[in-house]
Amino acid sequence: MIKRILVPTDFSNCSINALRYAVQLAKKIRSEEILIMHATVAGEAYDEEGVTLVSKKTAWERKEEIKAGFELIKKAVPELQDINYTTRTQHASLIDALISLSISSNIDLIVMGTTGASGIDKVIYGTNAYTTIKECNCPVLVIPEKATFKHIKHIIMASDFKQMDEGALEPLKTLSQLFGSTISIVHVDGDKKLANDKAEEAKKFERYFKNINHRYHFIENDDVEKGLNEYIRKYNTDLLTLVPRKHPLYDQVFGGGDSKSIIFHTKIPLLAIPETL
Repeated sequence: MIKRILVPTDFSNCSINALRYAVQLAKKIRSEEILIMHATVAGEAYDEEGVTLVSKKTAWERKEEIKAGFELIKKAVPELQDINYTTRTQHASLIDALISLSISSNIDLIVMGTTGASGIDKVIYGTNAYTTIKECNCPVLVIPEKATFKHIKHIIMASDFKQMDEGALEPLKTLSQLFGSTISIVHVDGDKKLANDKAEEAKKFERYFKNINHRYHFIENDDVEKGLNEYIRKYNTDLLTLVPRKHPLYDQVFGGGDSKSIIFHTKIPLLAIPETL
Protein backbone atom coordinates (compact mmCIF):
# COMPACT_ATOMS: atom_id res chain seq x y z
CA MET A 1 0.00 0.00 0.00
CA ILE A 2 1.02 3.60 -0.58
CA LYS A 3 0.68 4.81 3.03
CA ARG A 4 2.83 7.94 3.17
CA ILE A 5 3.19 10.51 0.40
CA LEU A 6 5.82 13.27 0.33
CA VAL A 7 5.06 16.46 -1.63
CA PRO A 8 7.80 19.11 -1.98
CA THR A 9 6.57 22.68 -2.46
CA ASP A 10 8.06 26.06 -3.29
CA PHE A 11 4.54 27.59 -3.04
CA SER A 12 4.40 28.09 -6.83
CA ASN A 13 1.29 27.29 -8.90
CA CYS A 14 3.10 24.26 -10.28
CA SER A 15 3.84 22.76 -6.86
CA ILE A 16 0.37 23.61 -5.53
CA ASN A 17 -1.17 21.78 -8.49
CA ALA A 18 0.98 18.74 -7.68
CA LEU A 19 -0.22 18.90 -4.06
CA ARG A 20 -3.83 19.13 -5.20
CA TYR A 21 -3.28 15.98 -7.31
CA ALA A 22 -1.57 14.22 -4.38
CA VAL A 23 -4.48 15.00 -2.05
CA GLN A 24 -7.04 13.56 -4.48
CA LEU A 25 -4.87 10.49 -5.00
CA ALA A 26 -4.41 10.01 -1.24
CA LYS A 27 -8.18 10.16 -0.71
CA LYS A 28 -8.77 7.64 -3.49
CA ILE A 29 -6.19 5.10 -2.32
CA ARG A 30 -6.72 5.85 1.39
CA SER A 31 -3.16 6.85 2.24
CA GLU A 32 -2.42 7.46 5.91
CA GLU A 33 -0.59 10.77 5.59
CA ILE A 34 0.77 13.44 3.26
CA LEU A 35 3.97 15.19 4.30
CA ILE A 36 4.25 18.65 2.69
CA MET A 37 7.87 19.77 2.67
CA HIS A 38 9.55 23.07 1.84
CA ALA A 39 13.33 22.99 1.41
CA THR A 40 15.35 26.14 1.96
CA VAL A 41 19.03 27.00 2.23
CA ALA A 42 19.64 30.03 4.47
CA GLY A 43 21.43 32.98 2.89
CA GLU A 44 25.00 33.35 4.05
CA ALA A 45 27.42 36.26 4.41
CA TYR A 46 31.10 36.29 5.36
CA ASP A 47 33.17 38.56 7.59
CA GLU A 48 36.69 39.73 6.74
CA GLU A 49 38.21 36.54 8.16
CA GLY A 50 35.96 34.28 6.10
CA VAL A 51 33.76 33.21 9.02
CA THR A 52 30.18 32.45 7.99
CA LEU A 53 27.54 34.85 9.30
CA VAL A 54 23.80 34.37 8.94
CA SER A 55 21.75 37.56 9.01
CA LYS A 56 19.11 37.33 11.75
CA LYS A 57 16.86 39.72 9.87
CA THR A 58 17.09 37.65 6.70
CA ALA A 59 16.40 34.45 8.63
CA TRP A 60 13.36 36.01 10.34
CA GLU A 61 11.99 37.35 7.05
CA ARG A 62 12.47 33.98 5.41
CA LYS A 63 10.66 32.28 8.28
CA GLU A 64 7.71 34.63 7.82
CA GLU A 65 7.69 34.01 4.06
CA ILE A 66 7.58 30.25 4.60
CA LYS A 67 4.80 30.61 7.17
CA ALA A 68 2.82 32.70 4.68
CA GLY A 69 3.50 30.10 2.00
CA PHE A 70 1.98 27.29 4.06
CA GLU A 71 -1.04 29.49 4.81
CA LEU A 72 -1.42 30.07 1.05
CA ILE A 73 -1.43 26.31 0.51
CA LYS A 74 -4.26 25.82 3.02
CA LYS A 75 -6.40 28.33 1.13
CA ALA A 76 -5.44 27.06 -2.34
CA VAL A 77 -6.06 23.38 -1.48
CA PRO A 78 -9.06 23.30 0.89
CA GLU A 79 -9.30 19.53 0.32
CA LEU A 80 -6.40 19.20 2.78
CA GLN A 81 -8.92 19.35 5.62
CA ASP A 82 -10.25 15.97 4.48
CA ILE A 83 -6.95 14.12 5.04
CA ASN A 84 -4.19 13.71 7.59
CA TYR A 85 -1.21 15.90 6.69
CA THR A 86 1.81 17.57 8.24
CA THR A 87 4.07 20.41 7.05
CA ARG A 88 7.80 20.63 7.47
CA THR A 89 10.63 22.99 6.57
CA GLN A 90 13.97 21.38 5.76
CA HIS A 91 17.12 23.50 5.84
CA ALA A 92 18.82 21.72 2.98
CA SER A 93 18.83 21.55 -0.79
CA LEU A 94 15.69 20.10 -2.35
CA ILE A 95 17.37 16.85 -3.40
CA ASP A 96 19.10 16.32 -0.03
CA ALA A 97 15.84 17.04 1.79
CA LEU A 98 13.88 14.58 -0.38
CA ILE A 99 16.44 11.81 0.03
CA SER A 100 16.65 12.32 3.80
CA LEU A 101 12.90 12.52 4.42
CA SER A 102 12.03 9.65 2.08
CA ILE A 103 14.21 7.42 4.27
CA SER A 104 13.55 8.80 7.77
CA SER A 105 9.78 9.15 7.25
CA ASN A 106 9.26 5.83 5.42
CA ILE A 107 7.85 7.54 2.33
CA ASP A 108 6.16 5.29 -0.23
CA LEU A 109 5.69 7.89 -2.97
CA ILE A 110 7.03 11.36 -3.84
CA VAL A 111 4.66 13.61 -5.81
CA MET A 112 6.19 16.68 -7.43
CA GLY A 113 5.29 19.16 -10.16
CA THR A 114 7.00 20.04 -13.42
CA THR A 115 6.35 23.00 -15.69
CA GLY A 116 7.12 21.13 -18.90
CA ALA A 117 9.09 24.23 -19.89
CA SER A 118 12.09 24.73 -22.14
CA GLY A 119 15.24 26.83 -22.07
CA ILE A 120 16.35 28.13 -18.67
CA ASP A 121 13.09 26.96 -17.04
CA LYS A 122 13.96 23.41 -18.06
CA VAL A 123 17.25 23.71 -16.20
CA ILE A 124 15.51 24.92 -13.04
CA TYR A 125 12.42 22.70 -12.97
CA GLY A 126 13.32 19.76 -15.17
CA THR A 127 16.61 19.08 -13.41
CA ASN A 128 14.87 18.87 -10.02
CA ALA A 129 12.43 16.23 -11.24
CA TYR A 130 15.07 14.28 -13.15
CA THR A 131 17.63 14.43 -10.33
CA THR A 132 15.02 13.35 -7.77
CA ILE A 133 14.16 10.35 -9.92
CA LYS A 134 17.81 9.42 -10.37
CA GLU A 135 18.87 9.95 -6.73
CA CYS A 136 15.89 8.85 -4.60
CA ASN A 137 15.27 5.17 -4.07
CA CYS A 138 11.55 5.86 -3.97
CA PRO A 139 8.82 6.01 -6.65
CA VAL A 140 8.34 9.55 -7.97
CA LEU A 141 5.09 10.76 -9.52
CA VAL A 142 5.71 13.82 -11.73
CA ILE A 143 2.67 16.04 -12.31
CA PRO A 144 2.62 18.50 -15.25
CA GLU A 145 1.53 22.00 -14.29
CA LYS A 146 -1.80 21.76 -16.14
CA ALA A 147 -2.66 18.16 -15.25
CA THR A 148 -5.75 17.46 -13.17
CA PHE A 149 -6.58 14.38 -11.15
CA LYS A 150 -8.88 11.84 -12.76
CA HIS A 151 -9.61 8.14 -12.54
CA ILE A 152 -6.61 6.18 -13.84
CA LYS A 153 -8.12 3.87 -16.43
CA HIS A 154 -5.18 3.31 -18.75
CA ILE A 155 -1.51 3.06 -17.73
CA ILE A 156 1.39 2.85 -20.17
CA MET A 157 4.55 1.15 -18.93
CA ALA A 158 7.50 1.98 -21.19
CA SER A 159 9.78 -1.05 -21.05
CA ASP A 160 13.22 -1.74 -22.46
CA PHE A 161 12.80 -5.43 -21.52
CA LYS A 162 16.03 -5.44 -19.56
CA GLN A 163 16.32 -7.58 -16.43
CA MET A 164 14.69 -5.99 -13.40
CA ASP A 165 13.58 -6.80 -9.86
CA GLU A 166 9.96 -7.95 -9.77
CA GLY A 167 9.44 -6.06 -6.50
CA ALA A 168 10.08 -2.76 -8.29
CA LEU A 169 6.69 -3.07 -9.99
CA GLU A 170 4.68 -3.26 -6.76
CA PRO A 171 3.69 0.47 -6.78
CA LEU A 172 2.41 0.11 -10.33
CA LYS A 173 0.49 -3.04 -9.50
CA THR A 174 -0.99 -1.35 -6.42
CA LEU A 175 -2.28 1.60 -8.45
CA SER A 176 -3.63 -0.68 -11.17
CA GLN A 177 -5.52 -2.81 -8.66
CA LEU A 178 -6.94 0.17 -6.75
CA PHE A 179 -8.15 1.92 -9.91
CA GLY A 180 -8.95 -1.19 -11.95
CA SER A 181 -6.56 0.09 -14.62
CA THR A 182 -5.42 -1.57 -17.81
CA ILE A 183 -1.62 -1.68 -18.24
CA SER A 184 -0.14 -1.41 -21.73
CA ILE A 185 3.48 -2.59 -21.83
CA VAL A 186 5.02 -0.56 -24.64
CA HIS A 187 8.42 -1.26 -26.17
CA VAL A 188 9.91 1.26 -28.60
CA ASP A 189 12.78 0.09 -30.79
CA GLY A 190 14.19 0.79 -34.24
CA ASP A 191 14.78 -2.93 -34.74
CA LYS A 192 11.76 -4.89 -35.93
CA LYS A 193 12.96 -8.11 -34.29
CA LEU A 194 13.06 -8.47 -30.50
CA ALA A 195 16.37 -9.93 -29.29
CA ASN A 196 16.18 -13.28 -27.51
CA ASP A 197 17.15 -11.89 -24.10
CA LYS A 198 14.50 -9.17 -24.37
CA ALA A 199 11.92 -11.72 -25.48
CA GLU A 200 12.65 -13.81 -22.37
CA GLU A 201 12.28 -10.78 -20.10
CA ALA A 202 9.02 -9.86 -21.85
CA LYS A 203 7.62 -13.27 -20.93
CA LYS A 204 8.26 -12.56 -17.25
CA PHE A 205 5.66 -9.80 -17.30
CA GLU A 206 3.04 -12.53 -17.51
CA ARG A 207 4.05 -13.49 -13.99
CA TYR A 208 4.53 -9.91 -12.79
CA PHE A 209 1.03 -8.87 -13.86
CA LYS A 210 -0.87 -12.05 -13.14
CA ASN A 211 -4.58 -11.27 -12.56
CA ILE A 212 -4.08 -7.70 -13.86
CA ASN A 213 -5.54 -6.64 -17.21
CA HIS A 214 -2.48 -6.01 -19.42
CA ARG A 215 -1.42 -6.06 -23.05
CA TYR A 216 1.75 -5.64 -25.15
CA HIS A 217 2.55 -3.13 -27.87
CA PHE A 218 5.67 -2.88 -30.03
CA ILE A 219 6.41 0.45 -31.71
CA GLU A 220 9.05 0.65 -34.40
CA ASN A 221 10.83 3.97 -33.92
CA ASP A 222 14.44 4.99 -33.28
CA ASP A 223 13.27 7.82 -31.01
CA VAL A 224 11.81 6.59 -27.69
CA GLU A 225 10.06 9.87 -26.89
CA LYS A 226 8.45 10.20 -30.32
CA GLY A 227 7.34 6.58 -30.25
CA LEU A 228 5.72 6.91 -26.83
CA ASN A 229 4.05 10.21 -27.70
CA GLU A 230 2.72 8.57 -30.85
CA TYR A 231 1.12 5.85 -28.73
CA ILE A 232 -0.21 8.32 -26.13
CA ARG A 233 -1.87 10.40 -28.86
CA LYS A 234 -3.49 7.31 -30.37
CA TYR A 235 -4.73 5.81 -27.10
CA ASN A 236 -6.21 7.79 -24.23
CA THR A 237 -3.59 7.51 -21.47
CA ASP A 238 -3.86 8.59 -17.83
CA LEU A 239 -0.41 7.63 -16.54
CA LEU A 240 2.98 6.94 -18.11
CA THR A 241 5.43 4.74 -16.18
CA LEU A 242 9.20 4.48 -16.57
CA VAL A 243 11.80 2.39 -14.75
CA PRO A 244 14.96 4.53 -15.02
CA ARG A 245 18.26 2.69 -14.86
CA LYS A 246 20.73 3.83 -12.20
CA HIS A 247 23.93 2.43 -13.66
CA PRO A 248 26.26 4.76 -15.65
CA LEU A 249 25.41 3.09 -18.95
CA TYR A 250 21.69 3.91 -18.61
CA ASP A 251 21.96 6.70 -21.18
CA GLN A 252 23.13 4.21 -23.80
CA VAL A 253 20.84 1.35 -22.73
CA PHE A 254 17.51 3.16 -22.65
CA GLY A 255 18.07 6.17 -24.82
CA GLY A 256 19.07 8.39 -21.85
CA GLY A 257 18.55 11.74 -23.49
CA ASP A 258 15.12 10.57 -24.60
CA SER A 259 14.06 9.55 -21.09
CA LYS A 260 15.27 12.86 -19.65
CA SER A 261 13.36 14.68 -22.36
CA ILE A 262 10.22 12.69 -21.56
CA ILE A 263 10.45 13.83 -17.94
CA PHE A 264 10.96 17.45 -19.05
CA HIS A 265 8.11 17.46 -21.55
CA THR A 266 5.53 15.07 -20.15
CA LYS A 267 1.95 16.27 -20.62
CA ILE A 268 0.42 13.48 -18.53
CA PRO A 269 1.39 12.32 -15.02
CA LEU A 270 4.55 10.22 -15.09
CA LEU A 271 5.46 7.57 -12.52
CA ALA A 272 9.18 6.79 -12.27
CA ILE A 273 9.96 3.61 -10.33
CA PRO A 274 13.47 2.71 -9.12
CA GLU A 275 14.86 -0.65 -10.25
CA THR A 276 14.74 -2.02 -6.72
CA LEU A 277 12.69 -1.03 -3.66
